[in-house]
Amino acid sequence: MKNEKIEEDINQICSEHKLKEPELFDPPRGVTGCIFYSAKVSDQKSQPVMIKIGYEPRAKEEILANNRTYELMENLGLCEHSPFLYSGENYTVMKDLRGLLFVDIIKESKDPIQTYETLFDNLRKIYVQTLHKNKQKGKDAFTCVFGDEIQGRYFKDYLLPSGLVGDSELKKLATLQSKVSQLPLEFVAFGTGGEMKPTDLYLEDGNLIYLDLREPNYISPLIELSILSELFKVHKLPAAEKGYELTHELIEELVHQVGLSERDSGILVNLGKLRQGTLSARFRVNDNRAEAEENARKAVESIEEILRAVGS
Repeated sequence: MKNEKIEEDINQICSEHKLKEPELFDPPRGVTGCIFYSAKVSDQKSQPVMIKIGYEPRAKEEILANNRTYELMENLGLCEHSPFLYSGENYTVMKDLRGLLFVDIIKESKDPIQTYETLFDNLRKIYVQTLHKNKQKGKDAFTCVFGDEIQGRYFKDYLLPSGLVGDSELKKLATLQSKVSQLPLEFVAFGTGGEMKPTDLYLEDGNLIYLDLREPNYISPLIELSILSELFKVHKLPAAEKGYELTHELIEELVHQVGLSERDSGILVNLGKLRQGTLSARFRVNDNRAEAEENARKAVESIEEILRAVGS
């Protein structure tokens, strides 16, 4: 896409939504090819905003998925947790959240435990507000996140060629995938599509803001909280053990609320560990072999724990 066309479109977006002073981000592009600009609202407050625009197929699909999710958040009464302002066929205008990233805030905080508590107060509210029983949504989320498209691809395209897993581990994953009907997936809540990372969470005046949400929009909150609890330590955040403890306190609250057994809650927590271990192994395979091996081992152990629980 020629720069002239991009600049023409950005100027049109600014004119339509009364924005001013558009500037290209540094770096300007995301992984899928989305292009980012900063701008300001044309009023006395000059609120900073971010424009995300895409032209390539992957970029356009990501933006459409983002916009569908922001619309769902509005319908669920979660507008305060959304950065969304305006949208079009291939763009989104959002709050500019630079400087509000959770991991940066907690690293600079004089009271990191209070920062964790603020985060979990927000998560508790979102989960309790949207938690409901829907087995099909749970199965759809499992198939999306743990099926061949994502989980299988990570094993086959990254961990297997690197020697972090072998054919026997691929067979164990396939067995797990075949057991979807036996997994306790019926309780779901609004979530981040299996991407609950502290590096994607923002805090604005004590309010949690989700950015760049992925589909599926409904998933077991225990899976996502399990992912998050491990990542506090992976990212070496201050008081990470307290963050881990608060995560599992919220898990226990939700388990009690819906009446899950110890077996069923253990399966869901292990699914989160599988997801987190796989991602951490995949992104460390070239930079830190020892950590990649450790995370791959944890991912495989999680599969084995789940299979034992379902009697395989």
